[in-house]
Amino acid sequence: RVRLLSHVYVLPYRHPLAAAKQWMTLDALSGGRAILGVGTGYLEAEFEALGVDYHRRGALLDESIDAVRAAFAGEFSSHEGRAWAYDEVGQLPRPVQPRVPIWVGGSSPAALRRAAERGDGWLPQGPPEGGMSAGIARLQEMRHRAGRAGEPFTVGALSCLQ
Repeated sequence: RVRLLSHVYVLPYRHPLAAAKQWMTLDALSGGRAILGVGTGYLEAEFEALGVDYHRRGALLDESIDAVRAAFAGEFSSHEGRAWAYDEVGQLPRPVQPRVPIWVGGSSPAALRRAAERGDGWLPQGPPEGGMSAGIARLQEMRHRAGRAGEPFTVGALSCLQ
């Protein structure tokens, strides 16, 4: 029953089809235990080394989540966005889970919005403004406004055993 979670996979570094293929394969190999934890990244030097525009990382993550979600949903997917476009690309193996969960990391207002609108869970990176209770309340309100209040949603937490 142990799940496999990335905390966090910087999705803007990669083409969304490559990322989707990796996570579908992991989900298949693990018997449906993968959770894709994503974030924008924050190390400008890494973006520079990879030739990715650091200042567009939020928009790239939003677009990537949508494209990866489409690839997870069906064997053939299409995407038309500002950064990536492709039509009817097939990918195997298919994930075991009917919906591979995507959890969004970060505690900024943009990360909370992204988790509420696009995520199946939230991976806080420290408490958001006003503390965890206020952050969770904001998430619930944003999910309600996005028409997602009835969908399953998980709030993750880091713990360490010493």
